[in-house]
Amino acid sequence: MKEDTFKIVKNYYGEVLSGSSDLKTSACCISGSISKSQKEILKLIEPEIKDKFYGCGSPIPLELKGKTVLDLGCGTGVVGLSLWLDGLAKEPIYASDLSEPSVSCSRENFKKYECKADVRCGALFDPWKNEKFDVIMDDISGISQNIASISPWFNGVPCDTGDSGTDLILSILRNAPKHLSEDGYFFFPVLSLSNVDAILKSAKENFVTVELIERQEWPLPKELEEHMPLLKNLSTEGSIRLEERFGMVLCYTEVYLARKI
Repeated sequence: MKEDTFKIVKNYYGEVLSGSSDLKTSACCISGSISKSQKEILKLIEPEIKDKFYGCGSPIPLELKGKTVLDLGCGTGVVGLSLWLDGLAKEPIYASDLSEPSVSCSRENFKKYECKADVRCGALFDPWKNEKFDVIMDDISGISQNIASISPWFNGVPCDTGDSGTDLILSILRNAPKHLSEDGYFFFPVLSLSNVDAILKSAKENFVTVELIERQEWPLPKELEEHMPLLKNLSTEGSIRLEERFGMVLCYTEVYLARKI
């Protein structure tokens, strides 16, 4: 990530957004997919922590127990806290975020719940050189820069994800295997407002198995409807994916599980 962009994005997620209600779109949210038992666990977490969670929302895997977990793009630490409260992750929880205020907030939240955690500040895997984990929960994705530039979602903050919205996630996919144990689990989100084919191609090149575990559709945001000619061109090029059903234009968020075996 470019240095100027790095600073702007840090400020956006650390200072501009005070909570999920400040987001200009709910496109990244897939919280409706969380299971009933996990929702019960989330009730134990204070609203101010959950309200400041604005991620793409990887579904929490119920089958994992006693694993070392890295929450990549941790925000306020809600994913790590949920896993720990549900007995799925062992202490310490490992977490990192680009935003220094988010890192400070996560540390305070883990401390509040008396959960041991190692929370670090940095971009992508930079804080975790030569370290491996049983589970990596990636909450970093991207959308086409062409869409980001015409939408009101980011208040002029550059996404730095390229025309196809894949620059960040492709970097993550290339580097994740180095930080994953041989029988580990890597969870990552894919938004249809990016080049889905390129992302999945990279995932299959870097992992032995790639499995779709969750999909949630959502209507094309109204603020993008006036830009349909551009969106259709991007869709034709493969930079994004749009689906039309029942007279509606639909986008979607998917979550995948990738493994080295």
